[in-house]
Amino acid sequence: MHVLVLLVLPFQHLEPDMGNRSLSFSDLRQVMPEVYRLRDEGYTQTGSWDLVQTCEHLADWMSFPLDGFPKQPWFIAWMFPIMRLTIGKSSLRKILTTGEMGKGMPTMPETVYKAGGSLDKAIERLAKSVERLADSQGPFYPSPVFGKLDKEELVLLQLVHCSHHLALLNPKR
Repeated sequence: MHVLVLLVLPFQHLEPDMGNRSLSFSDLRQVMPEVYRLRDEGYTQTGSWDLVQTCEHLADWMSFPLDGFPKQPWFIAWMFPIMRLTIGKSSLRKILTTGEMGKGMPTMPETVYKAGGSLDKAIERLAKSVERLADSQGPFYPSPVFGKLDKEELVLLQLVHCSHHLALLNPKR
């Protein structure tokens, strides 16, 4: 218990679900039409992030398996192997089986963006990340918490992650 408490302290916490819609994707290339829809129709936020922040965050996490995960401070990095060996695989299995990520899960602070960025640049960056991951056959960098993932697991995890965040932006039409 103490290890888990120490782990989440330096991470940003995502805002819990405040009435998000149901959304799921079965293919990476379904993500961008939804992003364009939100851009074109407008949206209301049920979480704390706007579309720019969401796109930037998702682009980061899609790029990490291809480019490598950010180096974490030693007091965090030493806990990843423990988590991988204890709760990593069971947590991954739960996410992939249910198609849901826990509400209010912590994330790396460097993947949390301030409001007010360029929507066009954020969307372009996410679109490139989606295409890169969709076209890649690996090898993939292992997740610090979940370990080595095959392409199918990695894509499914990204689809759940995209659904999780984009569901917090409700189209106006």
